Amino acid sequence: MTVVTRFAPSPTGELHLGSAYSAWTAWHRAREAGGTFLVRIEDIDIRRCKRAFETAILEDLKWLGFDWDGDVRRQSEHFAIYGKALDQLGARLHQMLAVVEDQQQTAVGDVFQQRFDDRTSCLLHHSQDGGHGLRHQPRVGD
Repeated sequence: MTVVTRFAPSPTGELHLGSAYSAWTAWHRAREAGGTFLVRIEDIDIRRCKRAFETAILEDLKWLGFDWDGDVRRQSEHFAIYGKALDQLGARLHQMLAVVEDQQQTAVGDVFQQRFDDRTSCLLHHSQDGGHGLRHQPRVGD
């Protein structure tokens, strides 16, 4: 099994001790297992995230002795991919809801038809002269 870990800071400020520990934990686990350590920048809050903070975080990680495999992935550079995936999920959800709605309508229709058949069969009977008559009058709520 290949171990892949990642550190995904949000560049809304400088690297703090808790984030450095999270980075060390992920980095150490990957290196210990001969795996891959990735860095992904969570910069989707475009108002609060600053490129200067991202640069400082990456410099601090290097200063602390961390190295990572591959390029740093910036979430903001992949909005189009995420949008396409959301569109596909939305289309699938729409299809699934249409199927569920059809199934519910069929099930409800079957229940109403069965109740109608049950009630009409108990209300109507074949009389001696070949006509139909009521066995009993329906009550309110039947």
